[in-house]
Amino acid sequence: MKSKPIGLLVSTAIVLILVLMPIVGCSGEEKERVASDAKSIKLVGAITETIELTFFSKGAKTKCHGTTCKFIEQDGKTSVYVGVPLWLMCGWVDDNIKHGSGAFNDELAQKGYRVVIITADGQMAVFDSRKIRRNNNVILANKVGIKSIKDYPTLVSSDPGQILKLKRVVEIRLEFE
Repeated sequence: MKSKPIGLLVSTAIVLILVLMPIVGCSGEEKERVASDAKSIKLVGAITETIELTFFSKGAKTKCHGTTCKFIEQDGKTSVYVGVPLWLMCGWVDDNIKHGSGAFNDELAQKGYRVVIITADGQMAVFDSRKIRRNNNVILANKVGIKSIKDYPTLVSSDPGQILKLKRVVEIRLEFE
């Protein structure tokens, strides 16, 4: 006799889940809200680290690790982006040395691994470590000229053969063979 009310509760719960599932968690609005709230970059390689965007911005200053990259926009105008070279971000997690003169492992990069960039909305770009090695034409930017980018970091590549711009990078993944 007591199993009927429990069965009714379970049935009601299942119906509610089936009715609410398309509304909660599967909508594009929820995905967009989460994407715009990204406050860090996840770095995955030999080790895994999370870099807060405020920390990233400090490192992107020209007095620190910042550099510039010229990029031809879709309208034909040239913009100058300011940020951190992708190879330096890879050096943070390519081995156990995170920062300083030996942080980027040149030998490992020359052997080759894939660098996968993932944005908040699921876009991806893949680079070969040999192509980005000490290459300042591929950066994670937080400014265009002196103007801050709203949803930074933006991956900017002016490298021949891989010219692209991707907004809101949330993950950099090194995939070793």
